[in-house]
Amino acid sequence: MDVMRIHALKQQLEKQIAAFSPVLLKDFPIKTYMELIDRYPKVGNYTYMSPEVKKLADTISRSCSSEVFESYHKCLLLSFIERAQEKSEFLSLPGEIRTYYSLNFERIFHDIESGVHEAGFYLYPSDKFLKDLGVCSLRLIPAGAQKLNLSPLPADFLFRNGTSQFIIGLAYVLFELRGFRPLYNMHTDSHDTHLMSEFNPAGWRNFLVRAADLIKLNPSVKGVFGKTWFVDPQLEKISPRLCYVRHIFNRNGGRFFYLGPCTSGIEDAVYKSPTRKKLYEYGKYIPKEYLGVWSGRSLIQWAERQKALMQ
Repeated sequence: MDVMRIHALKQQLEKQIAAFSPVLLKDFPIKTYMELIDRYPKVGNYTYMSPEVKKLADTISRSCSSEVFESYHKCLLLSFIERAQEKSEFLSLPGEIRTYYSLNFERIFHDIESGVHEAGFYLYPSDKFLKDLGVCSLRLIPAGAQKLNLSPLPADFLFRNGTSQFIIGLAYVLFELRGFRPLYNMHTDSHDTHLMSEFNPAGWRNFLVRAADLIKLNPSVKGVFGKTWFVDPQLEKISPRLCYVRHIFNRNGGRFFYLGPCTSGIEDAVYKSPTRKKLYEYGKYIPKEYLGVWSGRSLIQWAERQKALMQ
C-alpha cells in the first residue's frame, strides 16, 4: 500500500481525535499500544487480549467517548499496516500470502476511509475488529478461503463424545500430530469479501495447498484445525453442495470429531438457507459443531499430489 495514503488518513483521524480530546494521543501513544500487542504470545487465538492491553484500553475508554476511541483504534490499525509491509516476517512469506495481506490492508484502509461500518465496529469485543487487528499485526494470516493463526489444539474434544472418540482422538494426537501445539487454527471471516469469494471447492483446495506450504516453512507447526457447522454429516442430505470440505479431509488423511450442538454459528447455519431454516423451525435439523483436524505431514503429501495434478 502507498505509505503516503496511510499517513494522510492517519493525520486526518489524529486531527479529529485532537478536536475532542487534545491530550489523548500524548497520554496514550499509539506506539505504546502497538508494543503491548507485540508482546502477545505467538501461539494463541486472535481474540486474545493481555491484561496490560485490557488495562490500557479500559483507561483510554474512560478518558474519551466511544466515537473518539474508535478513531484511536483506526489509527492503531493504520499504524500496524504501515509497519507490516517493512517487517522481515512479512517479506519472508510466500508471494500469494503477501498478496492476500495486501488485499486485506486495502480493504481495511478503504473501510476506515469511507466509514462504512456502524458504531461499535472498532471496539472490543467486536470479532470483526479483532480479526482486522490480527491481520494488521500479522498475528492472523489471510490465506484465501480461511485465515490462520497459531493456536494449541483444544484438548476438550477428547471428552465430548464418549470413549471411542477419546481413544481415536488421543491416538491421532499422539501418533499423527505428535502433540497438541502449535497448529494453524482456521477461521472464516464473513466481512472479508475476497475470502468469501473463494469459499468454494476450488478456493478451499487452493487454501489448503497454501496452508501446507506455510507448514513446510514452519515445520514445528503440527497441522491445521477448525471448528464449524458446515462439516456436519447431516448436510449430506440437507445441503450436499457444502460437503466438499468434509470430503477433502476425510478422503486424504484429515479427521473430524463431534463437539456438540452448535452454539455460536446457528445464524450462519440456518438463516442463510431457506431449506435449513425450514427444517430447523420444524425441529428436523439441529446444527452440530465438529472439530476438523489434519496433520501437517499428511496435508503436505496431499498438497504435493495436487500440485502434480495441476502441472
